[in-house]
Amino acid sequence: MTADDIPWDELLRRIDRGALTPFLGAGISRPPLPNAAELADILAGQWKYPFCTERDLMQVAQYRATRVDGSAAKGAVAELLKRYAPPDFKDPSQPHVVLASLPIPVYLTTNYDNYMEEALQKQLRKPLVEVCRWNSGLRTRRSYLLEDKDPDVGTPVVFHLHGHIDDPDSFVLTEDDYLDFIVNARRYEASTDTSVQMLTPRLVERIANTSLLFIGYGLRDWNLRVLLRALVQSADVSSRKLSVSVQLVPPDAQIDGKSPSAKADATRFLERYFEGLEIRIFWGTAQEFLTKLKSRWDDRQAQPLAGGSQ
Repeated sequence: MTADDIPWDELLRRIDRGALTPFLGAGISRPPLPNAAELADILAGQWKYPFCTERDLMQVAQYRATRVDGSAAKGAVAELLKRYAPPDFKDPSQPHVVLASLPIPVYLTTNYDNYMEEALQKQLRKPLVEVCRWNSGLRTRRSYLLEDKDPDVGTPVVFHLHGHIDDPDSFVLTEDDYLDFIVNARRYEASTDTSVQMLTPRLVERIANTSLLFIGYGLRDWNLRVLLRALVQSADVSSRKLSVSVQLVPPDAQIDGKSPSAKADATRFLERYFEGLEIRIFWGTAQEFLTKLKSRWDDRQAQPLAGGSQ
């Protein structure tokens, strides 16, 4: 799908109505932050990871958790990420800044960093930060701010699904963490007990009833698959809304086999995978998509209202 195939006008209308909910993946924070594969390489060297297979952050973190414990792995990742200087939030084209400039009331992210809330603050908005209570420990020591309040544009919610950098024990990081996240999402999905729910009812309603924008995820991104399995696929087919996933075309190094058609086969697979979920694919970078979206949004805002003065 090309940029011309994205229903831009409808996306703009839904932003205007507060009916678009972005999910932010690691690609939106790179640079300055490394991606999962780069993190895995750094940590594998520090921890003397013994396996020579392609390094996966979940597996490397699981190795550290079995040698010490999960907190040791998560603390090390948090310390490493904090060494990187944040993006330039004065740059109007920076992805978080673009998103912060749009009237969106809820931002969901699988990233640990606090870049989205910093960008919102630069726009003079007052974000409320929530961290998903995906395990029993988090349910015991964290409460939700929005159980009795609807999010709004002035005080938007940044909801960290996989943990926050200031609370490393909240990270969904190891293989065990991801399994627990999926299992608990299903287990508590239908529960009316707010003390055990992973998401507040208002966020569940937004996921089911607004258009979703998945941005910063790659072809093989495990975080995206977990989100689709745990949170999105359970919605009734008849109620699914138009959504968009921004995907990088996979480099040749990520495609198995040497057939010239291998890359095309891989992209067709992902398009069919998303098709049943009413998710359109924009092939390109987060920067490319957001530049096009912001340009169209600015043009829309500059147009006089119908019936207004010229």
